[in-house]
Amino acid sequence: GYQYDLENPNNIVGEGGTIRYNYQLNAIVSEASLVARFNYPKFSGYLASGFSSTAYQRDGKYLHEAYPTSSLGKSKKLSFRGGSLKAGATYTISGKHFAQANIALINRAPNLRNSFSNPRETNAFIGEQAGRTVTEERIVAADLSYIFRSPVLSTRLTAFYTLTQDTNEVSFFFAEGIGGDTASFVQEIMQGIDKQHQGIEFGIESKILPSFTLKGAAAIGLYTYANNPHVYLTSDDFGYLDFGQAKMKHLKLSSGSQEAYSVGFEFRENFWWFGLTTNYFDHTYLDVSPINRTQNFLLDRDGLPFTDYDPEQARILLQQEQFDPYSVVNMVLGKSWRLGNKFLGVFLSVNNLLGTTYKTGGFEQSRNANYRELLEDIQAEKRRFGPKYWYGRGTTYFLNMNLRF
Repeated sequence: GYQYDLENPNNIVGEGGTIRYNYQLNAIVSEASLVARFNYPKFSGYLASGFSSTAYQRDGKYLHEAYPTSSLGKSKKLSFRGGSLKAGATYTISGKHFAQANIALINRAPNLRNSFSNPRETNAFIGEQAGRTVTEERIVAADLSYIFRSPVLSTRLTAFYTLTQDTNEVSFFFAEGIGGDTASFVQEIMQGIDKQHQGIEFGIESKILPSFTLKGAAAIGLYTYANNPHVYLTSDDFGYLDFGQAKMKHLKLSSGSQEAYSVGFEFRENFWWFGLTTNYFDHTYLDVSPINRTQNFLLDRDGLPFTDYDPEQARILLQQEQFDPYSVVNMVLGKSWRLGNKFLGVFLSVNNLLGTTYKTGGFEQSRNANYRELLEDIQAEKRRFGPKYWYGRGTTYFLNMNLRF
């Protein structure tokens, strides 16, 4: 093992002391914005611009044996300049019909967590070992809506598109099969990621009776990786390994269900309120392992492809998992009383009324980092390092009481 604090080797730590990691991450952010609004009889909107200045710096308190020249003291400053231009407009077609559009162009600093490769031990920032620089993220976003409003019926139909470019992600895990059969605790850096979100949303609300309202909503999207980002690993054991591109383009993002539908109603009468909603979710995907989609997946320890590599079997192993669709029923019940000039309200919210169990997300394990490791694990039915899932299950109750003056 390594000495984590060479200035105090073999130090015995007591209660309240620090061990293994000791560092600070400092961020200085300055922002300014300007907004102009206009309003005409049939046309209104806004134009906004913004500027930001961001600086990140790590201050290491330990001299780490594995990083004797880059662990103690302050790192170089990472400085970013951001800017944004946003515009939106609403056009009144008639008293009930409206058209609305928004567009945004944004440059912004990456978040602090994804700016240093392994801040617990070293001052190295993302891309430094690979000779790459950390750049601002770029975002292009636009949406277009049609809106209808009347005393009985309200609807909204929206089409949207967002492209986010040059983002970074850092993951920490124990991997087997690095460079053949090496096992190491690694930091996986995925740099230069492009993500695309596009789809349509629809909402409707109909007040059938003064006390009874029907509601419905639908969202159909396509959320994907838009490029093949660069992947490399760092570790105390081997320093730095570059794996080149990860074949991620067109794979689905694991950002929740890409299709969702909801229908329900509300009833309000004599200070009573009751609502019931049924929600249906589909096209939810497992988060994929980038390292398993690099050249390392098919290479043996000698740097040559596995002699038993089967492209068809590999395609099956790397098929992104799609979860089964599921439905959830939610209920809200409320009652309020007027007490002089005050109101007392009690609300009960019940989520997942029927106690449905469903997969909400998860990720592929990266511990089996090549074809042979993953295949042998599956064939032996070990599944030690198979996918990990998050589940929604059971019924939850929330009771809230408030007093308004």
